[in-house]
Amino acid sequence: AGAALKVAQELYIASPEFHVSSSNKLEAAVRPPRVEPAPNSPRDYKAIVVIYMDGGADTFNMLVPYSNCTGVDLFAEYTRVREAVALEREELDAIEETSGTQPCSVFGINAHLGEVTKLYREGDAAFIANVGPLIEPLTKQTYYDGSAALPSSLGSHDAQTRATQTVHAQEPSADGILARMLDSLAGQPAPYRVRAYSTAGETAFLKGARPYDTMDPYDGPVELAASSRLGSYIETMMRDASSSALGEMYSQAVSEMLPRLDELNDAYDSVTRPEGFGTDVLSRQLMHVARMISSRDGRRVEREAYFVELPRCNTHNSFKSVFDNRLEDANDALKSFVAEMERQDVWQDVVVVSASEFGRSLTPRNRGTDNGWGGNHFVIGGSVRGGQILGQYPSGLTDLSPLVIDGGRVIPQTSWEAVWDPIAQWFGVLPSDLDAVLPNRQRFLPDGLIAPHQLFKNYPSPPAPPPLSPSTPSSPSPQPPMALPSEPPHTPPPGSPPASPRSLEAGSASLPPSAPGQLLIISDESASTSWPMPAARSYDGRPWEGVMPRPLQIDCAAGPGPACAIVIPPGGSYRVDGYDESAAEPTPDKLAARFLMQATFGPTRETIRDLAAGASESVSEKMAAWVDDQIYRVPATLHRRYWRQRASPRVGSSAFTGGQRPICEPGARFHEFAFTQNDIGRTIEAARDEASGVHSLRIDGVLRAEVSAFDMLESVAPYVVCEVEEWVGGAVEVGRDCASAATFANPSIDFAAPDPSLVRPVDASEATFVKLSSLSGSNPEVIILSELHAPCTLATEGVDAFVRYQGKLYRHDWNRLLLAENTLASPSSRNASGSHSCPVVPRTFLNERTCKHRPECVPIEYAKTPFTWDADTLRAFYATSRAYVFFIDGLRLSEGDTPCDSESRWRRREGACTDAFPVSPTSRAALAKALRSRTRGLNPDVLDLDLPRDVCDDFAYSAEVLTGVRIDVDGVCWEHCHEDALNVYDATFAAEESRSNILTAARTGAANPFRELAESGGAMLYFPPEAGMNYWYDDERDALRGTVGRLGDRADFSLLPQQLQTAAMAAFLGAKDVRTLPLPTAPTIELSGVDGATGLTACVGECDADWQCADGLKCFSRADGEAIPGCFGEGGGPDWDYCYLPTYSAIVLSGEDDDEATELTACTGECDADSQCAE
Repeated sequence: AGAALKVAQELYIASPEFHVSSSNKLEAAVRPPRVEPAPNSPRDYKAIVVIYMDGGADTFNMLVPYSNCTGVDLFAEYTRVREAVALEREELDAIEETSGTQPCSVFGINAHLGEVTKLYREGDAAFIANVGPLIEPLTKQTYYDGSAALPSSLGSHDAQTRATQTVHAQEPSADGILARMLDSLAGQPAPYRVRAYSTAGETAFLKGARPYDTMDPYDGPVELAASSRLGSYIETMMRDASSSALGEMYSQAVSEMLPRLDELNDAYDSVTRPEGFGTDVLSRQLMHVARMISSRDGRRVEREAYFVELPRCNTHNSFKSVFDNRLEDANDALKSFVAEMERQDVWQDVVVVSASEFGRSLTPRNRGTDNGWGGNHFVIGGSVRGGQILGQYPSGLTDLSPLVIDGGRVIPQTSWEAVWDPIAQWFGVLPSDLDAVLPNRQRFLPDGLIAPHQLFKNYPSPPAPPPLSPSTPSSPSPQPPMALPSEPPHTPPPGSPPASPRSLEAGSASLPPSAPGQLLIISDESASTSWPMPAARSYDGRPWEGVMPRPLQIDCAAGPGPACAIVIPPGGSYRVDGYDESAAEPTPDKLAARFLMQATFGPTRETIRDLAAGASESVSEKMAAWVDDQIYRVPATLHRRYWRQRASPRVGSSAFTGGQRPICEPGARFHEFAFTQNDIGRTIEAARDEASGVHSLRIDGVLRAEVSAFDMLESVAPYVVCEVEEWVGGAVEVGRDCASAATFANPSIDFAAPDPSLVRPVDASEATFVKLSSLSGSNPEVIILSELHAPCTLATEGVDAFVRYQGKLYRHDWNRLLLAENTLASPSSRNASGSHSCPVVPRTFLNERTCKHRPECVPIEYAKTPFTWDADTLRAFYATSRAYVFFIDGLRLSEGDTPCDSESRWRRREGACTDAFPVSPTSRAALAKALRSRTRGLNPDVLDLDLPRDVCDDFAYSAEVLTGVRIDVDGVCWEHCHEDALNVYDATFAAEESRSNILTAARTGAANPFRELAESGGAMLYFPPEAGMNYWYDDERDALRGTVGRLGDRADFSLLPQQLQTAAMAAFLGAKDVRTLPLPTAPTIELSGVDGATGLTACVGECDADWQCADGLKCFSRADGEAIPGCFGEGGGPDWDYCYLPTYSAIVLSGEDDDEATELTACTGECDADSQCAE
């Protein structure tokens, strides 16, 4: 019964009733299956692959002016403007540009893109210069005077991603450019079989009327996990057509998805995995694309589009090395992909396009570059006319350039329309469809688009339109115009279609345009008679035009007269309907229904009746009264409160939205199944007891279950968890790298001899647990702590904790989110110094009458508390606060790194100070001098050098090394090391992020390296020698959430990130809450004044913020009428806050400016950082 109930719950969740808000009324008719177009005579195969450089790529470091420039030395200008971001000529591969249209005849491609350089020289790669999202052509003048239309939210990642991927910059909800191209191809008279895939999740490129499929970047095509069990039942549920638009849309999408996924996975599995691809994320994605292309015949596809992503190209906080590393990944991936396409003999049928939401600013900012606008991208393929740069590279890069605007952003001179127009035509889009595929196309004619023959080799002349029908001549014979019944047998309601819509036969039809005030629609009802798909329209006397996503082929020049020749394709069921505008007023029911459709989640008969019934007032007056009621009289109901009471997602321990729910907190969850999705990325240790034959399954050394059988092949060991279904009997996938995973059933937790330090027996006298409930019923495999009846004894030393309740074992689901109750009626009172987050909400019209400042929820402000980042302090963070804070070592210098770089790191070493590197005596002397000037710093073990250019530049490492150049400085040995060596990181988030690369790289196969290190008392995280440094550059620093210092640095506890300023760690370091420190003695002043003034002096007038106080004063936020320093009396009452003087007595400024001075006392000497000040 339990299994049957679970299946019923799963089916309910899959039903359209669960997913749509309207009533899903089924029709008697079975929905006809959508028939894929029958293959025509064999046609060629073509594919488009978009490599999206996510985050805004610095593509002015991908294509760089090199030499032979007209008018100005553009490389020198590039070097001067880009400063530290600029590439040297040695970092570029020179290429020739012979068209004479660019400002230089020699450009440089970033040397990390050697494969693109090779393809450019071989004639298979072209660059598009200064391309970006535009609505119409733009100049610097029209940008500043506002006379030209601009894409909205320039510089916004989200907005410009949409604009780039839809190529319809002014329309935020537009379909994607690739989706429109595929829709056009599928709607041609001889339709193409089209498919679309993304290996990087959702993308606007592919969003349109046709669904696209996603592939996991690591595992390939995604399949419905329950398809084998429930697929036939789901198909039966979706079989009948629905009168609900949303229900029909959902049912049809699912009906088409299931067989499509089966076909996709069967074809994918039928071909072998391509060889030669790397393990970085882009290589994995392009490997899956290559494998899909290899399966094209099995999928019977003729045109398809792929979206892959090169992640983390944003260089806000990093210089060129980060983007160079991204390009190196792209280069390796492209090299493998091109070789595989050539092996499959389809390189001439594939076009690869790079894109990004914008380029970067030419001028660097802080540690990186700002969001820009225009950028440079490549188009590669066997049919691409390579060896050229299309578009127009800027002729100047300074602020005086006609294309450079505020902040060093470059105005694009080439629109994305210019790039996609020739690609669309190469792909097979008909000329008559180009304006629908590219809505802004006409704005860039005649000179703003790239012609197909410019971008592609051997491109034929534009094809003549195909004949309208095999049986008709090219100029169709005139047919009598369509007659719509002017007076049907009974008069239909105003605005309704005519009683007898006209059916259209396959072939050619000559139809007149609509009359003024009339709408004519041709639609295809072969997919659904309830919701036919529009394919063409004519309205208010205008000529016929196609309607996406499957527009009909229309030729209005073929006549006769104003009639248009329209091709009706075979295989459909087309009809034309007419709607006449009526002068009659809409009925009250219709007015009410239209209003409620726009203002609510949908009308009901009752709400329509309330607005439309009665004659005492008009419908419009009732609408106005309804709006007033909603705003002023109907109590506000908040989805937020409902959600917060029931939401229980898992969170990382450093989440800012809330804390992890403690085991003794009501609402704590416990589960009967042994493994959860928290375990993904961790390793199951399996051991068999030879005497009993029982297998014990452990994670991180903690026993999860004992099972009688564990039939896993040694070939997939170690058993890294890849995927988990969270119920007893659900699938647990394990494997060495998840590419060839094996599956076993998720067991229930069961021990023969429970560990008493981890397992607590609980009975009804101590606590009450309830089953997890939902709309679909209760789940006995998950229980929730409802109430404690005795002091809680459930907590253990770590996150692993179990309870034995009513004869079963359950494990604590330890990282479920705890959201404090915080409503108008019951505001939260949690204290900021406690273990839970305090609520922080903005003042709004909903809470302005009850919103109060809560001083106890203000984060504690600690007094300055110096300490040293040493091993004891790092261990204390874990011992006091369970924070994983380590320093990193073992990072290796890369080939090409140099100790003579403008920025370098050095560490102190004991022992002999010799090395075998061929560094000249002059360079060694220059390095020694620079090191000597910095050895008076406060950190005795780590130095960061800033060297001027050309101080020493005659050496770079020829291979990857762990230990670098060593320099003796007055008897102390300093060794050049990786720029991040000995950095201190807060790894708390990464410790719980099972898919982070550092966790994978550092894994020993037994346990979580962070927990293992912390629990063993370690402080150093050593980067494993067997792990490639790409792990560090790809993901590690992002997962570690930024450095908090260097080993040996003096730091200030009051300046640490808030998540590290725990009360326990403050006690360890002796940090004091500034509110508890004695204030300077000052004469007291009686409280007085009014509420709401500014420039308030001490103790005079109620304040809400510091800006209301006079200079030097702060607003004291008090609770429960506590005394205000320096003030006495009642004033305006205990809830009033007042300004007070928080400073000490004045000291006359003195001392000298000395960059090396330390231990400076108050007001004495010039300082640059807190580390120079006395404690």
